[in-house]
Amino acid sequence: MDPAKAAKLRQKAEELFDKEEFDKALEYIVKSLEEHPDNPIAWQLQGLIQEACNYKAEAIKSFQETIKRDSNCEVAYIGIVRIYRLRKDYFKAFEILADLASKNPSSKLLRQIVLDVLENDNKAEWEELFKVQPEILIEIVKNAKDDIDLKYKMTGVLKNVAVSKPELFQGKALEIISELANSDDDEIRSTAYILLVAAYEASPIIIEKYKQLLVNGVIDKNNYIQKSTAGIIKSMLDYFPDFLADEDEMLLQALEQPVVAEVLLKTLPSCPQCKSQDDMYLQRVIQGEKLLRFYCEKCDIKFYRQPGNKTVTVMDKAEARMKGPVVCPECKMQYLVFNEQEKLYSCSVCKKWFTQ
Repeated sequence: MDPAKAAKLRQKAEELFDKEEFDKALEYIVKSLEEHPDNPIAWQLQGLIQEACNYKAEAIKSFQETIKRDSNCEVAYIGIVRIYRLRKDYFKAFEILADLASKNPSSKLLRQIVLDVLENDNKAEWEELFKVQPEILIEIVKNAKDDIDLKYKMTGVLKNVAVSKPELFQGKALEIISELANSDDDEIRSTAYILLVAAYEASPIIIEKYKQLLVNGVIDKNNYIQKSTAGIIKSMLDYFPDFLADEDEMLLQALEQPVVAEVLLKTLPSCPQCKSQDDMYLQRVIQGEKLLRFYCEKCDIKFYRQPGNKTVTVMDKAEARMKGPVVCPECKMQYLVFNEQEKLYSCSVCKKWFTQ
């Protein structure tokens, strides 16, 4: 072994590689490795030269030898990924990327190749990235920290993916939305809600695990985020009211926000008797019931609506008594709670009691 001689041979190989004299460069780098086989830089260069010579299998082996000697060599990881992508072997490509993301999620080369994947309209790669290796995206977003430029680029391409393939934002990939929603930047945070709307439209049941984003969205000062949140809640009121069971506080907060309330009021029906919305209140959504119940204070009647149905049905007295409390008629701020022992309703805000 002669490390000094190996360095000179490697330098000559680099010069020839830069001149695109790949066959000659390969001869020199092979000789360099014979003199110093444990040099990761030489193995990396050999992999690049072999790749340029179209010796793809040999290049992968050289890059693997590089990683054995230097597990932080980004160029070697990316070289393997590049070859597997060209072969359309996306499983292996993203397996290697996931390994790099776990070791160095702030890698510029990693970010560059992931942005390239997201910008290219290759559905097969998107499927592999979002469904099999979503941790890559999660790690990049988590470790972007104060890199607003990267976050803007990421949010831009993620929007395009959401429009084209909203169903990709499922399972583990939903954590990307949560990470973006924690940003202090309005543009990035609003993108999180664009993605949330897309994910919800593709599979409404996902909202069960991400209701906290709705709670935050209702009171967010950004109008776009409030409107996006209002759109989801309106859809839940229209088609999935059971998702709103035990979410009284969120609904009350939503109706206190003008931007959100304006959207939600469009889904509330008029009283079937007086044909007015003015004295009509939404009742608490009962766990396990797939319907919305309403109360008209003026007419003193209760009625309900089935999911996806525009018409309402008036409850008879016996049925109304069984269906639970209404919003306090005094302060209009809180749902009344029924006290079984006293057989009365109470309001926790104005502290008043009411009979049926």
